[in-house]
Amino acid sequence: ADRKKSYDVRTVLRELADTGSALELKAGYGKAAVTALARIEGRPIGVIANQPLVLGGALDAPACDKLADFLDLCERFRLPVLTLCDTPGFIVGPEFERKALVK
Repeated sequence: ADRKKSYDVRTVLRELADTGSALELKAGYGKAAVTALARIEGRPIGVIANQPLVLGGALDAPACDKLADFLDLCERFRLPVLTLCDTPGFIVGPEFERKALVK
């Protein structure tokens, strides 16, 4: 595999999840992260992932907010969470600190 080549993490999610069971939430917001409800072997789960096609997979403030909200949802419904992580890290600096990227 070419480590410099980007890919759509949604493809990985569809391959892991039971056929037709993946439902992405907030697809238009925080595009550097993907959040979805899915089933694996019939069991409901939450899935979080960074999206290598956006910002090279780095997480910005909207993506972090999206992930935090989704993890709260999963906790409320006691859903296990599968994390797909292929990220170079977070985008940091004064501008992002003001946006409370890392809380």
